[in-house]
Parts: sequence; C-alpha cells; structure tokens
Amino acid sequence: MDTSGWHPDPSGQPGQYRYWDGSHWSSVTSPDPSADPPPGSLPPAPPATTGGPNKRARTFALIAGALVVVIVATVIVVLNVNRGSQQQTGNSYGTPWPTATSEPCPPRSTEAPTPQNRPYDGRVHGGQLSYPVLAAPWSEVSTEYRVPFGRDANTQSITTEPKYNGVDSWEASVLVAELSAGDGFPEPKDASEIVVRCIVGSFYGNNAVQRADVTNKETTLDGRRAWLVESKLSFDIPNLQAKSETLIVLIVQTSEISSSLFMASVPNNASQYEPDARRALANLKVDG
Repeated sequence: MDTSGWHPDPSGQPGQYRYWDGSHWSSVTSPDPSADPPPGSLPPAPPATTGGPNKRARTFALIAGALVVVIVATVIVVLNVNRGSQQQTGNSYGTPWPTATSEPCPPRSTEAPTPQNRPYDGRVHGGQLSYPVLAAPWSEVSTEYRVPFGRDANTQSITTEPKYNGVDSWEASVLVAELSAGDGFPEPKDASEIVVRCIVGSFYGNNAVQRADVTNKETTLDGRRAWLVESKLSFDIPNLQAKSETLIVLIVQTSEISSSLFMASVPNNASQYEPDARRALANLKVDG
C-alpha cells in the first residue's frame, strides 16, 4: 500500500479505520477517516525505507495495530550477516543482499491470508509448527498480523508494561508462523538471520539495540533441519523500564520449498515468564 492515511481496518472491525504511515499500521483505530494522524505516526508521505514504530504497538510483544500480512510463498531474501557486521553483496541465486542501509525486512503484502482450519487440540498452530497452549496469565491465542517475516502467525502474550509511553504496550510473547517469502530459497541459518535482523531493525523505532548471541547453531526438530538463535537484545527506550530481553528464534525447514518459525521474547523485568517460553520451545513439534 503506497498511500498514507486512514484506511478500512485490515483486521475487519466494521466502521473502523486504521492509519497507514507508508511503512506501518497504527496501533489505534478511528471511526473518522478524516481525523488527524495518531500520535507518533508520520504525516502522509512516500513509504519510509528505514526506522519503524516501537516494537509493541499492538497486543504483541516483540516483536509486537494490525496488518494483514501475506508474502507470496516463494522464499525469503537470504541474509547471512549480523546487524552491524560487514555486508555481503550477493547470494547463490543471483539476487542482491540487503545492504546496511536497506529495509531489513522482506517486502510486505496487504493481501488477506488464506483461512486455516486448525484442530482444537490444545496446541497453538502456525505454519507447520505447534506448541502446547500456555496457561494464564498468558493471553488466549490470537492471530498476529504485524510480523513482516511471517504469515499464518498465531501468538500468546503477556503485557508487562501497559502504555509505557502513553500509547504502546510492551509484552512477552510466543509465536509460531510460516516463514514469509522472498527471493531464493533460504537455508534455515540464513532465514534465522534475516528474521533476527528484521526484529532488531524494525521493532524498536530509532532506538539503538545491542545484540549479543548466546546460541547460534544448527539443530533438528522431528528429523527436520533447523537453526536456533538465542540473543540478548539490550536497549534504553525512554519511559520503558525493561532494558533488555531474551529473544529466541527457531527456523525449521518443513519441506523442500517451505520453512516455519518459532519466536519468543521475554523482557528482563519479566523473566519469570521465560521458563514458559522455553517449555513451549521444548514441546514444539512439526505438524503432519
């Protein structure tokens, strides 16, 4: 979508409009499409290529308004470089790698996702992965529309700092999804890197984020090739009590032409919820 302004709410709320600033959807809606842009939104302008809102402008943590995201599944733009490290210039498929100044995430689509028929089996399903539903205080399972690197995404979350800046909330979250598409089939390692880089580059606005990997290794899940990244992300965001969080990303190659992802984030001032996230990871399985 190229036109900034109020548009019918992509999550389907009747009579409600959500603001598109050329790069992201707002976290608030309005019944008046002629209203002023919401606080923190850019005025109508060409789509931005860098920056982004604070990570939780929704009911999703991390990596967390509603954008119906589908990126036609061919495969993700491959990236095999840590944020801030030397950038490569191409890959084996002949497509250019993102540069240090380019948009860190795959391009987005506003097409509505195909409805998924999921079993009521006490598990949270997304893509070809599932984990056991986490009990309260974790939220009920909800569809996550905002993640630019995944589709068919379903999540549970816990608000840890409500409206820390007067508008947005910060959360712990667990999510499973199908990895969204781009150019060239990604190895799990490459796919994990672009997801982590997208998180670091997009969900913290213009605030500096330091990334320290604790784990970055090849693994398997139900006999499928996978890559696990666990990072500590450190930041200093005005009015936010959390100063870091644990990020876990697992990419699983579910077929020759598709991959799915598991993602969890837990702020340092809500570390009591980290065992739940790790339990979801430990009980993750490939569906079908």
